[in-house]
Amino acid sequence: MKRLLLTGVLVVTALGLSVTSALADNGNGNGNGTDVFKYSATYTDPAVGPVQCNGVHQNGKNFPDSPSGLSGGQDSFTCTSTTGLPLTNVTPNELVTLTTFGGWISDYFAQPLHGGNAILANRLALTVSSDGLSYGGEAGYPITI
Repeated sequence: MKRLLLTGVLVVTALGLSVTSALADNGNGNGNGTDVFKYSATYTDPAVGPVQCNGVHQNGKNFPDSPSGLSGGQDSFTCTSTTGLPLTNVTPNELVTLTTFGGWISDYFAQPLHGGNAILANRLALTVSSDGLSYGGEAGYPITI
């Protein structure tokens, strides 16, 4: 799959986005639990075509994605073609990792509520569905400033 690295930043400006926050395990970002935020993004990804992405961003002590043990959290997501046609540039059942294409931009962090920042994942694993209409996976992010 030839997913974009920086073109995601460009399409983010045209995204229809929403975020719903939910607190789990008394998490407040201080390491005592996990904060959970649901999000949704609809846009045209130049690499795969029009998609609707739904995900959950988690942040807390269980996501040590930086050398210091601090974390920008983790996204778990599913993105589905909005045209009813298979996504482009993917192979059914394809496993994609961060090293496959070099970068992954978070839909969660790219939302205006979070400053519209292009936060790059430092780990990624996603799988394309057997019909090529969707993909889902997890991405982890280093501490953000």
